[in-house]
Amino acid sequence: MAKKKKTLPDSATSSDLLVEVAWEVCNQVGGIYTVIRSKVPATIEKWGGRYCMIGPYVNKNIQAELDPLSDAQDIFGQAAYNLRKKGYDVHYAEWLITGKPRVVLLNPNAIEEKAMNV
Repeated sequence: MAKKKKTLPDSATSSDLLVEVAWEVCNQVGGIYTVIRSKVPATIEKWGGRYCMIGPYVNKNIQAELDPLSDAQDIFGQAAYNLRKKGYDVHYAEWLITGKPRVVLLNPNAIEEKAMNV
C-alpha cells in the first residue's frame, strides 16, 4: 500500500503553522474533548510537525497520557521553554492518542497566581 502524500489546505504554505487552542485539550470535559481527539489523525496527516495544540494543565493525572518533550527545538518547544524561563508552569509533550499531537499545556492556576504577584 502506497503511503499517502501529506497535502496542505489550498491556502497554506509549507512554512505555515496550525495552533489549536481549547480548554478540552488533554482535559476530558464534555463532547468537545471527543471531537478534538477524533480529528487529530487527519490534522497530523496534513500538517505534521507544524501542528500543535494548546490547553490547560489542570489535572496531574494527565501525565499518564503524555510523553514529555524536554529537548524539543521546534518552534513550539522553544515557546514552551521561553515561558518556563519566565516562571510559568508549562508542559510540552506528545499527547498519547492516535496521531500523537504535540501539546503545550499551561497551568491556569499558576498563571493567575503569577499575575496577582506582579
